[in-house]
Amino acid sequence: MKHKNPDAARAVIIFAKAPEKGKVKTRLARDMDEDFVVFLYGNLVEKTLETVRQTPFVPIVCFSPAEKEQIMKNWLGRHVSYLVQRGEDLGQRISVAFRASFEKGFSQVLVIGSDIPGIEPNHLEEAFSLLQENDAVIGPAYDGGYWLIGFNRNGFSPHVFADIPWSTDHVLGDTMEKCAGLGLSAALAAKLRDIDTVQDLNLLWRDIQR
Repeated sequence: MKHKNPDAARAVIIFAKAPEKGKVKTRLARDMDEDFVVFLYGNLVEKTLETVRQTPFVPIVCFSPAEKEQIMKNWLGRHVSYLVQRGEDLGQRISVAFRASFEKGFSQVLVIGSDIPGIEPNHLEEAFSLLQENDAVIGPAYDGGYWLIGFNRNGFSPHVFADIPWSTDHVLGDTMEKCAGLGLSAALAAKLRDIDTVQDLNLLWRDIQR
């Protein structure tokens, strides 16, 4: 598949879960009302999708669990494409999503989280701009992980996601090392805060007040 419009060959994959109590933001739910956590999560996902829709890039929602596809479509609408998350861990699920998108004909793909309240269209535009001269782009998060990772089709390698200690503060550093070891050039995009804990919410509120 070839795209006459270069932006149509660029996709942004949003990783999301069906908004169910006990299934989303479990670390946050340990300290907060579960109904509020689900409400917050739903708003974060909707805000992320709306941000992508403000760009010329193609939005794709990569969701889990697989049996909740109709719920996801009823919630987020049929104006976006949907992919089921497949794989044993987060790395495998991200890798499968990249492969599926490149097989559909996209030349550049970003994968982003759905819990980044500070995300704006210019952050995505910057990331794709960095992919013009690099194999990969990574958006650091404040917790030592990343909120965005992207590849050119020819620069993608599933080995980047192998043996990464997910949910630790080593994720970003280990991923950068993997890219370097594979001979891939990786640029850093903007640093943004994701929301996993009450502390993250408090820091977000502090940032807003500033």
